[in-house]
Amino acid sequence: MPRKPHGLALTPPMVWNNWNTYRCDITKATVHQQADAMVSSGMKAAGYRYVVVDDCWQGHRDAAGNIEADPVRFPSGIKALAEYVHAQGLKFGIYSDAGDKTCDNKPGSRGHEFQDAQQYAAWGVDYLKYDWCNSESLEVRAAYSTMSDALRATGRPILYSICEWGTPATTAEVGQFYSFTPTVVASAGSSLTYAVANKPAWAQFSVATGTLSGTPSTGSAATGINNRNEIVGIGDPPGEEDSGFLLLPE
Repeated sequence: MPRKPHGLALTPPMVWNNWNTYRCDITKATVHQQADAMVSSGMKAAGYRYVVVDDCWQGHRDAAGNIEADPVRFPSGIKALAEYVHAQGLKFGIYSDAGDKTCDNKPGSRGHEFQDAQQYAAWGVDYLKYDWCNSESLEVRAAYSTMSDALRATGRPILYSICEWGTPATTAEVGQFYSFTPTVVASAGSSLTYAVANKPAWAQFSVATGTLSGTPSTGSAATGINNRNEIVGIGDPPGEEDSGFLLLPE
């Protein structure tokens, strides 16, 4: 059944995610640099709020099953990383997967959903992107509902980004938003945000034509924008054009 709203993602969250540019080549230093750049470049002032570390931050699970950060990439751990991002006035996000392994074969959350969610909350995580690799034998709605319940049980408001590659209707009621392909990307290649498919009040934006449809949220920055480059300088990868959703400041 649909989860009770808790005030997250009332407008589309505006996010920097490392995957499209860095893939697994992500480190503490890179995240610090990106958080600093979001402030100095004006992205924070424009409405960007989340710095999200995608796959490959994980190391191993300890003897008790607790997930640990890669000690080489993140020697100070995830809690310290989140604290640095928070000190810049931004929010911090992380990645996991519903399967036993992530898309890059790091430890997934299957069987550890509540344990991982509690760990994320203890670290100060504000956002979870939850993927669907290595999910054989899992039922999609049940798997995403389990992590939704786990996040809510922490008592910390953690925005839940669903990435299950299928139809948004199967999981939209358990998360705040649903990512789609192709991802909207910056001219430099970094993923700036994940778009959404479960917020009908948000205005739809065609990245192919630069046109709007629907009604933007009240007070949004969308009024008068009719050129895709006026939003965030976005562009589709060659040969990939699709409809996304307009990116509005929170």
